[in-house]
Amino acid sequence: MENNMNNPFITFITTRGTEVRLNVTRIASIEKQRYENSDEFCTHVVVAGGGGAFVACHHLRAQYDEICAMIDAWYDMVV
Repeated sequence: MENNMNNPFITFITTRGTEVRLNVTRIASIEKQRYENSDEFCTHVVVAGGGGAFVACHHLRAQYDEICAMIDAWYDMVV
């Protein structure tokens, strides 16, 4: 996972193992979710206007608290 605080894009790894870059300013919601039939968790992120659609949904390997901290750090930097 890469975090460049000079722009709003953060790179994450999805639960399918692919990279996705998300614009922090377009995140509509995030939710901690449990994998089916497992005690492990992932994070569900909804991004407004992603991929030419009204919303794009991503399941990320990064944990909810880690993603929240990265978003907060970006907004703390730009405010």
